[in-house]
Amino acid sequence: MELLLGDRLKKLLDELKLSQTQFAEIVGISKNATTSIVKNRSLPRADILQRFLKANPNVNANWLMTGNGSMFLKKQLFETITDMVNNSDLKEIRIIHAEDRSAYKNLHWQETFINDQPVEYRNISKLGVYRKFEMYDDSMDDDDSILPEGSLLLCRKLEQNLWGRLQRGDIFVFVGNDFNYKIRQVKGQDANKVYLHAFNDYFDDADLDLNTVTEIWYFMERSIKRSNLDYKLKQRV
Repeated sequence: MELLLGDRLKKLLDELKLSQTQFAEIVGISKNATTSIVKNRSLPRADILQRFLKANPNVNANWLMTGNGSMFLKKQLFETITDMVNNSDLKEIRIIHAEDRSAYKNLHWQETFINDQPVEYRNISKLGVYRKFEMYDDSMDDDDSILPEGSLLLCRKLEQNLWGRLQRGDIFVFVGNDFNYKIRQVKGQDANKVYLHAFNDYFDDADLDLNTVTEIWYFMERSIKRSNLDYKLKQRV
C-alpha cells in the first residue's frame, strides 16, 4: 500500500527520533496543524516543507513529497538536493481536475478549498502562484491534439495589471464569474475584450469580456506521451 505524504512524514519523524511537537517548533506551526498533516487530513504548504528540509538536509525531498527513492540522500546527491532546497525555488502546485471546475469557479478564492485540492511540489525559479488545470470538453480536440483531453497544464497566475497585454498566440486559462474555467488561445485583444480560439473545432472562436473574468493563468508547459516518447509543449517562460 502506497504511503501518503502524512504517513511518510510520520515515518520520517520516527526515524529521526523527532516528536510532532519538535517538528511543529522547527517549521513554525501549531501541534494541532502537525497532527492534521500526519493524519493526512491536510497537506503542508511548500514553505513548511522547505523549512523542515533545510533543518534536515540529509532527508530526500523527492521521497518525502512523492514516495520515490530512498528516505535519506546518498552522499553524491546530498550537495545537489541541499542546493535546490536552499535556493527557495520549491513551489506548491495545486491540481484542479475537470470534475472540480464548477466548484473552482465558485470557491477559488477560498484558501480552505484550494488546500483540499491535490498538490505536487516542483523547483521553479520564477516567483508566482502556480496551478495545474486539466483539459476537458470544449478546450481540447482529441488524442492527436497538442492539448488532448485529460492533459494537465502547468500555469502561472497572471497579475491583473497585465490582463490588457495578452500576447497573440499564447494560451491562457480563464476563470469567470459565470463560466467554468476555459483554456483558450489568444487571437487578438481590444481594450477589455479578448478574441479567443478554442482547440475543439466544434466550438466557435469568440470574444470574452474581461470584466467577467476573475482569474487568468498563463500556460507554461505540459508533457505529452506519444509512442513511448515524451514531448513538451512550451510557451515563453
